[in-house]
Amino acid sequence: MIYFLTALYHEAKPYIEVLQLKRVAAAGNIQLFRSNDYILAIGGAGPVKSTVATVYLLTRYPPGCNDFFINIGTAGSKTFQIGDVVLCHKIVNTFTRKEFYPEMLYKHPFREGILGSVGNPVSETVYDLADMEGAFVYEAAQTFLKATQIYCLKTVSDYLCTESVTGKSIEKLMSGTVDDVCSWLDSIAERGKPSELLSDEENCLLENLNENLNLTFAMRQILLKECRQAKLRQVDVAELLLQMQSAKTKGKEESKAALAKLIKILNTVSQNDI
Repeated sequence: MIYFLTALYHEAKPYIEVLQLKRVAAAGNIQLFRSNDYILAIGGAGPVKSTVATVYLLTRYPPGCNDFFINIGTAGSKTFQIGDVVLCHKIVNTFTRKEFYPEMLYKHPFREGILGSVGNPVSETVYDLADMEGAFVYEAAQTFLKATQIYCLKTVSDYLCTESVTGKSIEKLMSGTVDDVCSWLDSIAERGKPSELLSDEENCLLENLNENLNLTFAMRQILLKECRQAKLRQVDVAELLLQMQSAKTKGKEESKAALAKLIKILNTVSQNDI
């Protein structure tokens, strides 16, 4: 499942149309639209409304370990051009100075930048982009999801001059980028789907272990392959992954060593069982 959170209807409309989402009943001023594979919530602009909408969406429809949450919308910038789609690799709450770092595991066709989230429109910022939701949405979403599941995609709507922005201009900008965004999201969702060979429990244990060991995308693929092969040899993969859940690593070398140890255990158990 892919979850979308937007502030404004004009930001969401192109996605509602392209993905053929249907309206469902929701609480208060929050608007919900969904299909079998997508859920989209429109929460309203600003820190409070966006936080409430995020919590409402993820509480009403609890996400799984293979789902993705995307905060899409518009932002002002003096770094990028109007119409640029920017995947935020760092998100800053400008009130608390708290910083968030989404894990950029997947290749993408977008620009990258730092987003500073504010409480009111600004005419200047030290960051690449400025909006009124991103950091607040991210902080709320990370209560329910891992960093590998949360993304923030902003389309530049203005050069920090909101007087020039209208609902129609936002809708036009989002319509021009919706196909590229959806194609990318579908591609990462396909790669993020659980292995058909592994059970839901095994997939969740594997994802938790990936996080604990700070494995890179390449390392994760290697471990997934080893787990699949062990499962084919009738190894109790769930039990082995469960025993490793408390393992933690710091730095790439420790991650490599932990991965090598786990692979050795998988293969040793396999050989003993044959």
